[in-house]
Amino acid sequence: MYGFLGRNFAKNDVVTVIPDYSLSPNGSYDAMAKEISQAVQWTIDNIENYKGDPEQIYLMGHSAGGHLIALITTNPKYLKDKTVIKGVILNDAAALDMKSYLDKNPPTSKYHYDVTWTTNPENWKDASPIYFIDDTTPPFLVYVGEKTYPSIITQSATFVEALKPFQPEIKQIFLNKKHVPMMSHYIYPWTKRYDEIVTFISENK
Repeated sequence: MYGFLGRNFAKNDVVTVIPDYSLSPNGSYDAMAKEISQAVQWTIDNIENYKGDPEQIYLMGHSAGGHLIALITTNPKYLKDKTVIKGVILNDAAALDMKSYLDKNPPTSKYHYDVTWTTNPENWKDASPIYFIDDTTPPFLVYVGEKTYPSIITQSATFVEALKPFQPEIKQIFLNKKHVPMMSHYIYPWTKRYDEIVTFISENK
């Protein structure tokens, strides 16, 4: 489904690995994050076979994928060494502060939230990247849709504010798009996003 992303990054001399992960209700946030962590480790161990550089690993994710890459690069339980990640690109990322959200909206079986996040409030914090930001957190590039879900706009703003003490130059880049078009416009190789991301990569090598 996301082959276009890999092809367009390849045109910019960026080798791209596109992993999959278990979807709810077949896995919790923790199971999903562990699978993405395993994909990162596979990339480190194998990317030289595909002319990639294991010392130049960047993560990019949209929506739930954005949550997972933010989680594994902040919560120390997922990666043995977070310094292997040189940068993180969030594209309309969801669930950056699920604790605050679930405190007000306890999970039920609707949308399988009781499975994804569990009913244990301790896990809600464990699932929220915002609570693990520190001076070891890799650089972030953050895109947000102006017409996306209100929870994404709110949580992205608080996440970026929490990053500022460690990354003073961090800011959100707003695009005049809804949630799905925030991903689908990457189909077009001429979108400025590729130039911006390649610049972000070059600045954080």
